[in-house]
Order: sequence, then structure tokens, then C-alpha cells
Amino acid sequence: MDFDFVRNALGLMVRQGLSVLDLKHEGARLRMERSTGHEACMLPGSVDLPVSVSENVPVAGLRKKEPAPKERQVQAPMTGVIHLMPKPGDPCFVELGSQVLKGQQIAIIEAMKTFSPINAPCDGIVRDILIRNGDEVMNGDGLFMIQAAGGEN
Repeated sequence: MDFDFVRNALGLMVRQGLSVLDLKHEGARLRMERSTGHEACMLPGSVDLPVSVSENVPVAGLRKKEPAPKERQVQAPMTGVIHLMPKPGDPCFVELGSQVLKGQQIAIIEAMKTFSPINAPCDGIVRDILIRNGDEVMNGDGLFMIQAAGGEN
């Protein structure tokens, strides 16, 4: 198993919003896990992805996290670097359980030294943070799961 395979698997895990990835490749097993929650506001470069290698485990079906009823996935509008706080050392825009209003800024995406706000698509509660501060994301990657308030979807 080479470094490029591990790096590509890690990228897949981040892009698809997975918390666990278990793969078999060339007779070896790669299992990666990441925790989610308040640690999503860690500074760039922080990593807690334990990686272990063993043998003979089939690849499970991989999908993006599916929203529950009345849940909306906020997706990256472009490729760039995600910032979960206005500037280093500041509190995060939102945390798990935060109530948000439609149009409220919940993150920043940086692309080519341009900073663009990411806004909540609806009123609701942040139920999951699928990325970490400083992560590189691609257009369409899941960033947050928001449980819509009332009848919004």
C-alpha cells in the first residue's frame, strides 16, 4: 500500500463526509476513523485520523451522508479552503447544536486569496459539522447538516 493510495482514501473520506472508511487494497486493509463534533474547530494542521493496516476486509459501499427528513446539507459552492472562524483564535461561527437563521454566516471559503462567506440556507439547528477548520474542499462537498426549523426543507 503506497502513500498515494492512503492520501486518495483520506481525500475520499473528507469529500464524502465519512466518519469511518474501511478499505482493502493489494492484500492490505486500511481503516481510518475521524471524530466529529466540537473538535471541528481545531486549528489548521490538526489531525486525529488513526490509521491501521491489516488484511482481507472487503470495501463497503461508499455514499455521501444522506440528510434525514427536514435536514439540509450545506455544500461547498466552490473549491477552496474552509475557515470555521473569522480569524485564528476567534470562536467558531457555529458549533454543534447552534441555532442559525437563514442567511447567517456559518463559515468562510478561501479560493485564490478571496474570502467568500458560507451562509445558512434556512433557519434551523446545526446537527453535524462534516469538515474541519483548514480543510481543502471541492465544489459540492458536504460541510454542515442543518435540521430545518418548522416546515422548511
